[in-house]
Amino acid sequence: AVCHSFTTMATGGFSIYDTSLAGASKAVMWIVTVFSFLAGVNFSLMFLAVRGKLKTALRSEELRVYTTIVVSVTLLICVCLRVQAGVPLGESVTDAAFQTVTIMTTTGFATVDFALWPTFCRMALVMLMFTGACAGSTSGGIKISRVMILCKSLKRELKRLAHPNHVSVVKMDGQAVEERVVSAAGAFMAAYMLVLLAGALIVS
Repeated sequence: AVCHSFTTMATGGFSIYDTSLAGASKAVMWIVTVFSFLAGVNFSLMFLAVRGKLKTALRSEELRVYTTIVVSVTLLICVCLRVQAGVPLGESVTDAAFQTVTIMTTTGFATVDFALWPTFCRMALVMLMFTGACAGSTSGGIKISRVMILCKSLKRELKRLAHPNHVSVVKMDGQAVEERVVSAAGAFMAAYMLVLLAGALIVS
């Protein structure tokens, strides 16, 4: 019953209003932000936390990266809105956190027309949209685990260029990742980009 309650946390919702959640109270916005963030976490980690194994769940490397990205981008967008757009501090924090989380988890809600935000904010949100949240969640996008594997694989290849005899393995949570998984992540990324470019060409 516990597992079922978590698997129903969808991140592809929509609002019954044309303006999405614009005009909602800050309390509602923060509630949506928190639960959207939780819905972007790997459900197996949430299950571990409910079973009393919170420390084990918090050791997840992907969860730490996910949290770091959300907090960092929220702060950067908040500063950008405050400095470049003159948005009041309280409003900039709420809007930045809400849009960062709902876009990264592909929830799809909006409280403001972020197309009018400074260029840096828009670019950051677009990058988050493609990245997505954790594997094992209902969010869309590439997923953080694949991005992490690709980054670590790239780091390994750069080391090999500098030191041809260098031998290392890609690790996640201290465990070696099989080469077929690394190759699959690379193939997924290539296919993702090809579909994206083909779709953009068709739409244009």
